[in-house]
Amino acid sequence: MAFVVLSFLAYSICLKLGEYMLVCLMHWRLDAKEKARYASLDCWCRSAIPFCDTLIIWRGNSLPNGFGRCAVCPTTSLINHSCSPNGFLNWDDKRRHMTVHVMRPIKKGDEITVRYVNVNLKAEDRQLELRHKHRFTCTCPACSATKEALQASDKRRERIGLLTDGAARRILSLRTDISMKEIEELLTLLDEEYGDPSYKGDVCMEAHAVKLKEGGDKVAARTWAAKGYKLMLLTKGASSREVQLAKHASSQ
Repeated sequence: MAFVVLSFLAYSICLKLGEYMLVCLMHWRLDAKEKARYASLDCWCRSAIPFCDTLIIWRGNSLPNGFGRCAVCPTTSLINHSCSPNGFLNWDDKRRHMTVHVMRPIKKGDEITVRYVNVNLKAEDRQLELRHKHRFTCTCPACSATKEALQASDKRRERIGLLTDGAARRILSLRTDISMKEIEELLTLLDEEYGDPSYKGDVCMEAHAVKLKEGGDKVAARTWAAKGYKLMLLTKGASSREVQLAKHASSQ
């Protein structure tokens, strides 16, 4: 057992070292202007050790760009976090850049925010992850609510997370009635907690898949796909493959 644990730790260390070496190599290949922009990003602990700042900036500012990859984007990495964000980051693989889609109209002077962590965690767990990776304590409206409101929010978000994780199970389940009941519950909770329809696009596409399985109800499936396409378009953009698939499904 000890050998297995040590082997796993050795593998993890080698994997992390490989990642850091790649980051340093990519940084070395940047031109002077790009290096200056990179260095201007948030770094919670400046160091005189060569490449240490490079790795700290990477750790705190890298954004997922699909398929387990990450990227540091000089503009979008400046956008602050909120546990109830009004913006959504999506990597455009075709154009090779990060796009920001706002979920609702932004008034002049208002800040665009995105999420750095899974917002369906309890507030305590979100704060722990944010402090560990980004070294700050979140004071967004969701985290600054009263004790009673925070407890109610935690309960909803935990349930949302649980129902979201059950998507594959519902699609494969033979009990489509139970699957649809859970989907309806999830849609209701998303409305109550976030108050924004844009979060519901993926759930609508899940309902589309369940309805197709439910005796091949193509009319209902198309309705759900059309709703999913409209909502996903807001958060992922027309170039997203998921959005294109949703658009195709809505016409079948």
